[in-house]
Amino acid sequence: MENCETIELDFVPTQLDHAIYIRETHKNGMWLLSGCDKRIHAYKSDERQICEQKIEEYFTEFKGTSDEVSIVFGTKSFSDYKKRISFYGTVSGFLMFAVVDSEKNQILYSFTEHFLTPVSIVKLFNTHNRTNENQNSFSAVNDVYIPDVHTINEKEPICFLVGSVTECAVVYMNVLEKNFKNAIVLKDSDQYGGIMSCLIADINFDSKNEILIGTHGKYILSYVYKNNRWIKQLPYDMKDPVFTINYLDSSGEGVNDLVVMNRRGLYILKHEPQDIIEILKNRLKP
Repeated sequence: MENCETIELDFVPTQLDHAIYIRETHKNGMWLLSGCDKRIHAYKSDERQICEQKIEEYFTEFKGTSDEVSIVFGTKSFSDYKKRISFYGTVSGFLMFAVVDSEKNQILYSFTEHFLTPVSIVKLFNTHNRTNENQNSFSAVNDVYIPDVHTINEKEPICFLVGSVTECAVVYMNVLEKNFKNAIVLKDSDQYGGIMSCLIADINFDSKNEILIGTHGKYILSYVYKNNRWIKQLPYDMKDPVFTINYLDSSGEGVNDLVVMNRRGLYILKHEPQDIIEILKNRLKP
């Protein structure tokens, strides 16, 4: 507790996130916080305290959010940190996507979209999950690309998932080359009472990312990518609106669990042990 610091806010916050910026070729971290005052605020810690910074000096792409309240936003660097992708969605349904020169803090290009209802989820991802190769677990040591929570692999097609409160969620495929022109609608994602949360993860161990969407209508929707399509799987009934979905090793057993929070509490959905054993046997085969 002695390391905690209290910052008084004069606005209602909507999302807190971490971000990486570049100064003199060095990586540095800071906090970004959006609020009801129609701004995204930047905070940085010095040797004595956490102070608010001018957002345009670090993330120029977030300077123009003053017209509307940003509900969701994010930023991911390329693997070499020289460029980054930033995006935000607002309460009116406005969506902004930008590619930025991180070293010069200059927008290289940007494009926008407008939904009919508030943008509730945004996720940037690669379809291929590089952390789950069907090879020796040490192969990533010699890989050109090492996964990092702050980066996206620009050498592979990048997808951009966007969902609004009452409309179908959309995946913009290969967004760096196609912009918003190659859009795949996630079937029936508007039929479960509103989109509240999402997760991108390889939950079936096929080395490809799946899309999970938590809805106000009490269901988790799942989509897998096959034959250039996102195919809906059987929905899972959580009995209450799904606020948050995560995928992590909650018990320290070496296998990730699906961690779900809803109005009743926190749920941990574990894989069947026998299924994990069979997958492990197959991966250890010479």
